[in-house]
Amino acid sequence: MSRKLAFSLIALACVAALGVMTGPSPLGVVGGLVLAFGLPGAGLTAILFRARTTLTASERFTLVPALSLATLVLGGMVAWAAGLTLSRNTWLAVSFGVAMVGLLAALVWPATGDPAAPAPGAPAAQDRGVRLPTNSDPTLVLPVDLDRKGATAEEEKGIGHRLTRVVLPLALVVALLGGASWLSLTSSQNTHNVEVISLSAVPPGPRNAAGDRIVRVSAAGLPAGSTTFSIVVIDQAGIENARRQVTAGDDGTWTADLTLPGDERMTVGLYRHGETAPFRTVIIANAN
Repeated sequence: MSRKLAFSLIALACVAALGVMTGPSPLGVVGGLVLAFGLPGAGLTAILFRARTTLTASERFTLVPALSLATLVLGGMVAWAAGLTLSRNTWLAVSFGVAMVGLLAALVWPATGDPAAPAPGAPAAQDRGVRLPTNSDPTLVLPVDLDRKGATAEEEKGIGHRLTRVVLPLALVVALLGGASWLSLTSSQNTHNVEVISLSAVPPGPRNAAGDRIVRVSAAGLPAGSTTFSIVVIDQAGIENARRQVTAGDDGTWTADLTLPGDERMTVGLYRHGETAPFRTVIIANAN
């Protein structure tokens, strides 16, 4: 990647980042797409494949979006493992940071030119006994020693060529699949182990002589020994009928028998201290 192209992409990355930070807007959507599918891959390609002739145009066109998507996946997993929230700012930091590192490296350390072109000060092809094809004579003449040097150079760069064109992409694929599998496994385990707070009531029995019924109410999934919840009973008119402090046991459960009017529909709510809306509710129908 040339310095001119690197500088242009850096400016584009800054404009795209500003667009994303503006929130939901056409500029933000376009900037997000550019940062998600183009610029991180362009920066990584500039670092990993410095020579212009290392990749063909079709390979570069395919590799740039692939590396961009890999950046989002792997960067998201690293951010999640670090305890960060996967919000817009996190995704922006991942994509913009990777893109800027690669593009700044390309700006400071530009790509090498075409290895087939003579270096500055080197003799021209005609001076080395080479005759290039022309319209009138399509014959190509190469000295034997020059051909041997070229073959030797091709053999010497064979290992590095295979490393950058075959081994490195495969390593990125393995890292992507392995990271995605690890994230899927750990997230499923964490989801399975989450305690869910529940509130339930046993069907009440018949009314007593005073017209009341005994209702057994239970809460589960509470933090062990917690006293941050209350049970509040509200009648049909929205008036508070009763209130109980909830103290969870060592197993995170709480159970109590409540005496409720039998001729009214009552709402039993589990409230966190300081909150005005119930966390869980159970409706007890009247006895009629």
